[in-house]
Amino acid sequence: MKDSITVFSTVKLPVLRKFLLLGTLSAGTGVIILTLAGMYIPPDYMVYWGTPILLVAGTLIAKGLIPYRKLSRMETKPDELLLVQDEYIQYMQNGNQIYTIPLKMIEKLDYIEKGDNYGIGVYLKKAGDEKIIVHDRKFPMEQYQNQSRTKYGCDLFIPYFSRRAFMKISF
Repeated sequence: MKDSITVFSTVKLPVLRKFLLLGTLSAGTGVIILTLAGMYIPPDYMVYWGTPILLVAGTLIAKGLIPYRKLSRMETKPDELLLVQDEYIQYMQNGNQIYTIPLKMIEKLDYIEKGDNYGIGVYLKKAGDEKIIVHDRKFPMEQYQNQSRTKYGCDLFIPYFSRRAFMKISF
């Protein structure tokens, strides 16, 4: 059996609080719009304006609460990073394999912290025969890599892994 190390993602409390505050503001705005429209718009106008008002308010409520829900769910079911000695690093979300990076492809790993975003930056070697194996067909790897390059300056950014987790898997 090969040696392996597993690390789990963690969401810092200030990040969770920020998302909760922003989400509450957005959802509260949606509730206020819905309430005021129901109280002050006459029924004759609600025939025409009711659906758009409901859609706008519902969008504000959902847009506010979904990011917080995803982060709080990550506390109960964290993402995993599995390092199998001398072979590969595997990223898993909700128990599902997302992608696998052969260690021969990795030039270096780095801990990145930009504002509220923090995690592990993966820098890949420019040439080689190895390829990243994407296990989830729905995962947009090319878009993910482009976003990692533009936002964080690395080839792959794996979010919400602490400095401690980084130190545990760095080689």
